[in-house]
Amino acid sequence: MTLPLSATLLAASTSSGHTLPPSWTVLPFVALLLCIAVMPLFAANFWEHHYQKVALGLGLITAGYYFFILHDAPAVLHSMTEYLSFMALVVHSSSSPAASISA
Repeated sequence: MTLPLSATLLAASTSSGHTLPPSWTVLPFVALLLCIAVMPLFAANFWEHHYQKVALGLGLITAGYYFFILHDAPAVLHSMTEYLSFMALVVHSSSSPAASISA
């Protein structure tokens, strides 16, 4: 018998001692995707000047939940270090001579 993906994730999260965050925590990400898709069409001037603030605000909602509700700052800091190392890799690979030759 095959379990649905959500049941598999739930079983994996409870066996490791961690619980999955509530499903509403995906809403800031969904809102950001919708803004990226829709705002340039309907409010281009606003989006051009304020998209960094909107993205930061939506990210702070999730980070605030982990910091202040779950009291799990290490999870946020771990994700932040992974993101920064990924961005360093992207910047480094885009500035290498091989990347400019293939482009």
